[in-house]
Amino acid sequence: MTFLWSALGFVIAMGLLVAIHEWGHFIVAKLFNVKVLTFSIGFGKPLLKKRIGETQYQLAMFPLGGYVKFLDERNSDAVSSDEDMTRAFNRQTVFKRFAIVLAGPLINLVFAWLVFSWLYFWGVPGMKPIFEKVVPNSALSSSFQSVSSNLWQIEAIDQKATKTWRAVHQQLLLERLSGKDSVAVTLRRFSEDTQTLPIQKNILLSINALDLNNPKQDWLAQLGFVPFSPSLPPVIGEVVPNSPAFSAGFLPGDRLEEFNGRKLSNWSEFATEVRANPGKEIGVVFLRNGNHHFISLRLGEQVVEGKSKGVFGAKLHIDETLFSPYQTMVSFPFFDAVQEGFTHSANLIEMTLDMIQKMFNREVSPRNLSGPISIADYSGKALENGWVSFLSLLGLLSLSLGILNLLPIPMLDGGHLVLYSIEAIKGVPISDGAELFVQKLGFMIIVSLTIFALINDLVRISND
Repeated sequence: MTFLWSALGFVIAMGLLVAIHEWGHFIVAKLFNVKVLTFSIGFGKPLLKKRIGETQYQLAMFPLGGYVKFLDERNSDAVSSDEDMTRAFNRQTVFKRFAIVLAGPLINLVFAWLVFSWLYFWGVPGMKPIFEKVVPNSALSSSFQSVSSNLWQIEAIDQKATKTWRAVHQQLLLERLSGKDSVAVTLRRFSEDTQTLPIQKNILLSINALDLNNPKQDWLAQLGFVPFSPSLPPVIGEVVPNSPAFSAGFLPGDRLEEFNGRKLSNWSEFATEVRANPGKEIGVVFLRNGNHHFISLRLGEQVVEGKSKGVFGAKLHIDETLFSPYQTMVSFPFFDAVQEGFTHSANLIEMTLDMIQKMFNREVSPRNLSGPISIADYSGKALENGWVSFLSLLGLLSLSLGILNLLPIPMLDGGHLVLYSIEAIKGVPISDGAELFVQKLGFMIIVSLTIFALINDLVRISND
């Protein structure tokens, strides 16, 4: 099922983003009356095609991109009339060609801005950055000691508001990429009682321990934060078929009261006991319809990373009302949402460019590059999690696609823009031989980067 979600998410995401990108080229070409022969989503043999007017629209076999083919005398296209000759791409001024090529990546950046603006207007759900415990001997513990009876919320990092844990992580990444060793963090004591006067603290937090080359590093734990989670009662929400719990007769709604004579106050305690007793006979007291019952059963056993763990076979019942005080909906009025969408896009562009620069400077490993397998995986998970997650990923991918195509690599839009800039300065285009050499060089670079990204994907899969 995961593979199907990944495949569906990848096809929808890439198909939509490529269509938007190529539409940018297409619409500006039409604006300048350049003849468009083909509008293709995907490469290779067309699977579906339809001619509308002078343009053939098609879906091709390989979905890793697309193209718009213009009439061009340098190719084998037949120029049947003087009118066709004036509409050929190669006959346009350098300004028009520059604008047509720039429109593709530019529309991707604008689309990302619109997506993020809409999300901020509609509302993005998230968990408030609330913590109770501080990891001993951590960067946070050296600056701040929490009181166990109090909850604290991260209100801002370097005066940038952080309303969710996601915003905290993004701001930390932005600060780390900018080369900072420490950040100013504003903390506020959290209280469900809105009448209680909050207490605010300002601390300086070292972020030197954050490793950009370690994607598996838990940044919050590394800094010393232990995110707060409300205590969940040990109530069964679902029983897994053919499991020890299923065979013993447990039902959804059963509240687990005791494990081998030990009183249980939350689900975490029960799960800890189960994991610690693989294959053992246990006794459980539970509450059903107001009556207490006792069941003796033998736990299952599962080996995870070389360690044996107990298996019960039931899923927790989650009472959403327990989480509501700690959840938030980040939303803004329309014009403020547009501004927030622009700011969010600008921050992501800054982070992406900083990451690329650090890769060239060898400060960050190029193994952070992701390929189509990772994109498919992210797309599938986002699609499963709902339309807000999927739209967020679409915005991020569209932004990445726009930036990637603006890089000065031959065969990409950015490479063409460099050639047109040289032509504008010199007054004449570079020779056909030089352009052909540059295009071949660009093709080799793109193929090499694609293969390298695929290898990174395969290594990640093998290490998971």
